[in-house]
Amino acid sequence: MYVFKFFAICIIITDTKIKKALNTNLGSVNVQPASVDFYNVYRIAEKIIRANNLDYINWRIAIRKSADEFNAATSSANFIYINTALYDSLYTNSDALAFIIGHEMGHQILGHEQRTAEMNTRLKKLREFSGSSVDGLTTTVLKKKYLAELRNMEYNADALGAELMTRAGFDMEKGMEALTFMSALPNVKTLSDDHPMTDKRIESIMENRSTFPIEWINEGKYNIINSNVLDVKKSSDRVSIVISKNAAAHNYYKPENAEAMLKRIAYTSYRNRNMENAVKYFEKLGGKNYVNYLYISYANEYLYKQTHKDKYLNEAKNAIEKAQSLAPADKYVQEQVNALQQAG
Repeated sequence: MYVFKFFAICIIITDTKIKKALNTNLGSVNVQPASVDFYNVYRIAEKIIRANNLDYINWRIAIRKSADEFNAATSSANFIYINTALYDSLYTNSDALAFIIGHEMGHQILGHEQRTAEMNTRLKKLREFSGSSVDGLTTTVLKKKYLAELRNMEYNADALGAELMTRAGFDMEKGMEALTFMSALPNVKTLSDDHPMTDKRIESIMENRSTFPIEWINEGKYNIINSNVLDVKKSSDRVSIVISKNAAAHNYYKPENAEAMLKRIAYTSYRNRNMENAVKYFEKLGGKNYVNYLYISYANEYLYKQTHKDKYLNEAKNAIEKAQSLAPADKYVQEQVNALQQAG
């Protein structure tokens, strides 16, 4: 009882200190966010930072005036800004704001800003020489590849943002309001867009979320319990805040690489008997690892037994042939070859 009261008093003191730090009118011609707005964003971001061991750097967050642009973005390695049109639309949904902040942090963690800068430099140089040594078709092809990579970055930032907010204890289902709101807006997409269709993003996120290990939530709680509340102050620009790093931080965030993510989704899909997904992701892994083809064969065999459709049996046989060519002496491969021979 006394321990609970002690922690409650500490929280009240900390909240009072932080609110006081944010309570002064920022006096900007750009935007004058109320202290409560910055405090709301601070509490969400600070929880994500501590849950995911992201407290080894300062994070800067701004709320920028824009009545009609529903957007957020990130730049300069640790800077996130949220437009007022987005914030005012979602401020009552902490989970949606957590997804937005997690998504932008994901871009930084994955190095997308640097990669985008590199691609922009290449395109700029290409345009300078397009009138002479580079034909129009080559320019068009490279631009399409550039836009495709930008869209992939959005999918990856979505996936990592979902992971970050989940570890921090936010609800991904409620967080999807950030995207469902966008899908309700006039939203005509063309091949020139650098963001995927909103419904495709939602589908990808929820598919990935279904494979999140339950341990992630407990790991996030552990990280929060074993870390200190992070201080916040107004930035020198007076229109943003700085969430200060933990001087004693020694754990650095290590994001999943693409292969690790695909493996997690593939194996979890297989364990959950979502075999269509399992096949899709093991095929993406492919390569020279015979185990991937063995599981493709297992999954297609399961689908064949469920549906009695010959296409699944044929796919199972094709996959096990690839596995056998890579690992002819493996006993599990041989067992699957024998099982499929008996199946038909």
